Amino acid sequence: MATLSAPLLRSLLPIRSSARRFPAAALTHSFPSLKSLFSSRPYHTAVRSSSTASPSAPETAEATGEAAQTEAGEDDARVVLPTNESSENLLRIRHTCAHVMAMAVQKLFPNSKVTIGPWIENGFYYDFDMEPLTDKDLKKIKKEMDRIIRKNLPLVREEVSREEAQERIQSLNEPYKLEILERIKEEPITIYHIGEEWWDLCAGPHVESTGKIQRKAVELESVAGAYWRGDEKNQMLQRIYGTAWESEEQLKAYIHFKEEAKRRDHRRLGQDLDLFSIEDDAHIFCLEDQIKDEIRGVLDLTEEILGQFGFRRYEVNLSTRPEKSVGSDDIWEKATIALKDALDDKGWGYTVDEGGGAFYGPKIDLKIEDALGRKWQCSTVQVDFNLPDRFDITYVDSNSEKKRPIMIHRAVLGSLERFFGILIENYAGDFPLWLAPTQARILPVTNNELQYCKEVASELKSRGIRAEVCHGERLPKLIRNAETQKVPLMVVVGPKEVEARTLTIRSRHSGEMGTMPVDDFISKIQSAVADKSSL
Repeated sequence: MATLSAPLLRSLLPIRSSARRFPAAALTHSFPSLKSLFSSRPYHTAVRSSSTASPSAPETAEATGEAAQTEAGEDDARVVLPTNESSENLLRIRHTCAHVMAMAVQKLFPNSKVTIGPWIENGFYYDFDMEPLTDKDLKKIKKEMDRIIRKNLPLVREEVSREEAQERIQSLNEPYKLEILERIKEEPITIYHIGEEWWDLCAGPHVESTGKIQRKAVELESVAGAYWRGDEKNQMLQRIYGTAWESEEQLKAYIHFKEEAKRRDHRRLGQDLDLFSIEDDAHIFCLEDQIKDEIRGVLDLTEEILGQFGFRRYEVNLSTRPEKSVGSDDIWEKATIALKDALDDKGWGYTVDEGGGAFYGPKIDLKIEDALGRKWQCSTVQVDFNLPDRFDITYVDSNSEKKRPIMIHRAVLGSLERFFGILIENYAGDFPLWLAPTQARILPVTNNELQYCKEVASELKSRGIRAEVCHGERLPKLIRNAETQKVPLMVVVGPKEVEARTLTIRSRHSGEMGTMPVDDFISKIQSAVADKSSL
């Protein structure tokens, strides 16, 4: 049976505030009831290469697909992974894979009923009404898919009447397809056949034949439960997820990308490293003719802060007035022009999202790009015509008349929890020295050195260095723990160090740094922090 086109599928699936000073003006306000107040572009990853290439900067590797070195110094070849938007061939492959998988499932499990099976961002899925599946079942299904692909069966499009489609579906006893057919308004009804063995309601597109699919570029990933049409009152279905690419090389690159994303998962790393954060938000009140300058100031601040964390590549979007909105045509035009002028002054390229603004004002959104080339929505600069009016906020102008100010909402990092998650994954939890929650961990060889270690920790803290003493375990385990928790600097203290009032330093990145006086160690840390470099 069938899978559906994406358009048809979509029809089925269910403060902290800051105030600016006004020239010769004072703000007054009265408050009413306050009822309401995680890429179409191809992305890049690295896979192991047997060839040797010189290291290149991330920007170069991303732009050219040339080799880039891993942290361990091994050579990796950059592979450009296409997307459904950048490659129609890939979209066709994934759509056909959903059909091939459904055909394989119904051959192996004749009592299974098919529902829908679209292509998705990194592959495809299909929902079945059947008994729960296991990982062993997935291997059987993939083996049957390989057999169908090797047969090089043609994908044939057929147009039939609604009555003919209904008769065929009823003969196969496919109740979900009857329900889907009822929701299809266009005629004639289109069907895609895989050879003469299986068919499905579908609008396409597909590859010409199953042989166009590279067997080794397809993998079944997981099984999950999903309610029919997303309604918990309906039948629980078995959803099989798969990924499909144009080549085996692309699949390997995608698997590497997934493994790297898992290694950088902020939920795991945040728990392992005992990290937490709070919220980020602010509001600026200004005059109409100050909008541009205030927006430019926020953009400068955003660039400076994101740059401190190593994010220097952005996707910038300007969202304009939607169909339903508040505020006059004049103020919308002035605000939108001000945002455009601020972006132009900044020299940033941007995309206009026509009608994508909030009902209360236009906005600028920034998506930052992380170490894996993924884009994350973070910074927002939003003009707000609504809240000053709702809160009846006014200022007195130079003519002693009350006027309504403009409010600019800005979130440089967005939700701090979310930004912290992005940050953890960007660095894979291995924060640079200046950013590390604990910069130096002091490890006594025995408890005899504990007092000296505490004195050193106290001195480091007094000089602005985040240091702590860990003891109570054998030294090898203390070192392993520090390595696991990605502490940049380990300070080993034994009897000789106590006697000479020195420290033996081990860097997570540079290895053994030797023995040195406490003041020299402090100077090295302070210099590295100032330069945002590592030791």
